[in-house]
Amino acid sequence: MDRKGLYIIIPLISLALVFLIFKQKAPKIIPAKKEVADPFIFKFDSTKADKCMGEKFVYDEFTLNSIPDSSLMLNQHLELTPNLHFSKDSFPIFNYEGKSYDFHPGVYTERVLSNIYDYKTTGNELYLKRVLKYYDVLIKNGVQIDSALLFPNNYSFKLHGYKNQQMVPPWFSGFTQGVALSAATRLYKITKDKKYLDDMRRIANSFYFLKPASSDHKNVWISCIDSTQNIWFEEYPQEYPGYTLNGKVFAILGLYEYYLVSSNPEIKKLVLGGLTTIKKNIGRYRMEGTISKYCLKHVANFDTIYHTIHVKQLHTLALITGDTLFEHMSRKFREDIMRK
Repeated sequence: MDRKGLYIIIPLISLALVFLIFKQKAPKIIPAKKEVADPFIFKFDSTKADKCMGEKFVYDEFTLNSIPDSSLMLNQHLELTPNLHFSKDSFPIFNYEGKSYDFHPGVYTERVLSNIYDYKTTGNELYLKRVLKYYDVLIKNGVQIDSALLFPNNYSFKLHGYKNQQMVPPWFSGFTQGVALSAATRLYKITKDKKYLDDMRRIANSFYFLKPASSDHKNVWISCIDSTQNIWFEEYPQEYPGYTLNGKVFAILGLYEYYLVSSNPEIKKLVLGGLTTIKKNIGRYRMEGTISKYCLKHVANFDTIYHTIHVKQLHTLALITGDTLFEHMSRKFREDIMRK
C-alpha cells in the first residue's frame, strides 16, 4: 500500500475505534441520596460497645511540670469557629443551619482566650476590656447545677453532619468545660481577682458529673469511666460515648491549668486519670500512614486540621509530663501525615 492509501486508512480506523467506544452501554448513574451515612464512618455495633458507666477510675503517676504559657494549647490569637457575624456592640453571633444564636459557649471562650493573648503580647488595655466583656457574657449564660457551673449549647447539632448523631439542646460538652476552665484560670493569673477562683472551682466541679447521669445533676454528665477503669471527658456526651480525642485533651489541659493554680489534690487525680487514659489508648487513634481518627466510636479520619491538633496536643502532654511515649506518638502522627 502506498503512502496515499495509508493517509486514507488510518483516519478510517480511528473513526471506527471511536464508534466502538461510544457504542458501549454507558454506565448507569444513580443520584446520591441525601443524609445517607457512609458505612465506613458509622461502622458501629452498639451490642459490643462499652457504655462507660463505671464508678472508680485508675491513674498512673505523672510529673506535672509547669510549662510556659507560650507552650500551652490555645495560646494564640484564635479564629476557629466559622459562621460568625458580630452585633453592633461587637458581640459574636453564631449561625447554624439558617438560624442565629446570640450565645455559643465555644465562641465566647475563644474570644476570651484570643483577647488574653492579644493583651499579653501587646499590653494594650483595650484587649483586657474585651476579655472582661466576653467573659462576663460567658458566666452569665452558665447554668448552675448543684455545685457546678456548666455552659449550655442551645442548638441542635448533627455530629459529623448526620441526623442519627443529633445532639439535642441544651447539651453540655467536656471540651467546652475544659476550655472555659483554661479561660478562667488565665484571667485569674492576669488580674489576681479571687472571684475567678470561685468560677474555676465551679467549672471544675462539672467533671464529677459521671455517667450514668443522676437526677441530682438534672441528668447531665461530662465524664465517664469505661470497663477498664479509664476516665473519659466527653466532648459529645451520648448514650454510647465517642471518645473524641481533641476534646478529651483540651479538657485535661483545662484541669491541669487549674491544678497549677489551686494545688487541689482531687483535681490532680482527674488530670492523672485523663493522662493515663490517653497513654493507654492513643494507639487506637492512629491510622498508620494516614490521618488519625477523630474519635473511637466512628471509624473515620477527617482532615489535616484535627490531625495537626492531635500532633500538637501530644507534644504539649510530653512537655507537661516528660513522658517519652507522648512525644513518640506525636512524632509518629506527624510522620503519618508527611507520607500523604
